[in-house]
Amino acid sequence: MNWEVRQTRRFARVYKKLTNAKLIADTDSAVTTVAQNPDVGERKKGDLSQLWVHKFRSQGQLYLLGYTREDAVRLVYLEALGPHENFYRDLKQLCMGEAVREMTQAFAEADTRNTGQTTTVIAHT
Repeated sequence: MNWEVRQTRRFARVYKKLTNAKLIADTDSAVTTVAQNPDVGERKKGDLSQLWVHKFRSQGQLYLLGYTREDAVRLVYLEALGPHENFYRDLKQLCMGEAVREMTQAFAEADTRNTGQTTTVIAHT
């Protein structure tokens, strides 16, 4: 039974820029494989522990399809697509940037609750 597949904006932007028909077909095949069995990928550890990665080859080059999953509702979110080079480094930077934004937002909300005034928090990444 297939899982429902949704794509993030980040994934959609990368997919939209693909121009090679063979790479597009191989990517579609990889997405179908993940939709049929999300366990086909490898779960990452550490900072990227929520991410699963399915590796596939297209035209002799290794590509990675990064996704997260919601087991309770059988839903797969396509997060990232790209060649192996710098794939994890770029994802880690994106995840760390999101974590900093969430943390500063939480601090701002806590400050607003405590003082009743809104403060602006600037995060440097």
